[in-house]
Amino acid sequence: MKKLILTSIALCSSLTCAADFGHVRLETLNAISHANHRVAATEKVAVIAIKLSPALQELQKSRSQFKAPVTRNVPRENIPSHVDLGMNNVPVFNQGPFGTCNTFATTAAIDAALGKGDYISQLCLLQLSSYLSDFSYWGNAWHGAWSHVTLSLIRQFGVVSKQDQKQGVCNNVVEYPFNYDETFSKHKLSLSNYHQYSHNILSSTVTRVPIEPQTLFKLVTLHDQGTTYYATVSDNSDGWVTPELALSSVRKSLADGNRVIIAFLTNSKYMLTGRKNVSTDSWFVDHDMIVSWSTHDPQDNGWGYHEIVLYGYDDNATALNSEGEKQTGVFLVRNSWGRNRPEFMTYDYFKLMVVDAYSINTGTKPS
Repeated sequence: MKKLILTSIALCSSLTCAADFGHVRLETLNAISHANHRVAATEKVAVIAIKLSPALQELQKSRSQFKAPVTRNVPRENIPSHVDLGMNNVPVFNQGPFGTCNTFATTAAIDAALGKGDYISQLCLLQLSSYLSDFSYWGNAWHGAWSHVTLSLIRQFGVVSKQDQKQGVCNNVVEYPFNYDETFSKHKLSLSNYHQYSHNILSSTVTRVPIEPQTLFKLVTLHDQGTTYYATVSDNSDGWVTPELALSSVRKSLADGNRVIIAFLTNSKYMLTGRKNVSTDSWFVDHDMIVSWSTHDPQDNGWGYHEIVLYGYDDNATALNSEGEKQTGVFLVRNSWGRNRPEFMTYDYFKLMVVDAYSINTGTKPS
């Protein structure tokens, strides 16, 4: 999971930012100039540090075989070639330097389904997770969480509104922090205090459309090992879902009107290297990424885990990398890095790197 730290926020100004904050490691996001192919360090992002198991390394090698020079093997299904559900007036969130991408992706997808704008308090939910981490094996979501855990919290304990947050019900913290301070990750909101202000957001009594999250597939399990998560192939993944089946299930869910939360692997060497509208607006499979699997170093510690929202797709849209290589077919991405511009993920990148997908079902198809 990664978060953008905007350069306007004077948290990090140099590579000295490579400090670890628990499971979170800061990395440099590189912008590629397509005029001269030069790479310039731009923004700092925080990733959840993970180490790939031997089984997952082999899985990634096998997935890389599905990469073609130009991807056109989109499943022939009776669904539109282009879907854009939008985000229903949910603003672009900014996670800052914390490992909270899952919390922001999950709440953004539910907010968009509710049609209530910026409604759910991420801050109160994070403080609840901090409290529950003392009594469970879920862990503190400030340092990273997984969709099934966050969705389980929301199912069981409901949500607190942003309006109540601004009244100080989250330990008198009224705004989410954008500068790193470990104190924030230690604030705990007890179940009894949380329950005073929470309500069941998934119930049709709150919204006219009942919301039912659904697991589309789960390929990877992460285990806590000190300051690093160890990622391996999930025990309940039935082996693994082929890249084509994964792509098909997500496109179909979007065509049915349901935004999808995805988790994916990334590497600090290959982050947002593609261009659709502007430089680094697309998660793109670089040629070097594929070649690297044949000489993959098991000790490579540059791997990370991130979660975002997909709110649409376009089978015919293209993205380019710095070498002019084209990849056809993109998902429309809502990230939580504070970037107020459209972002994309190519189908190739999705098929190589996606590990989990959860659909926020509303039962209503787009008109």
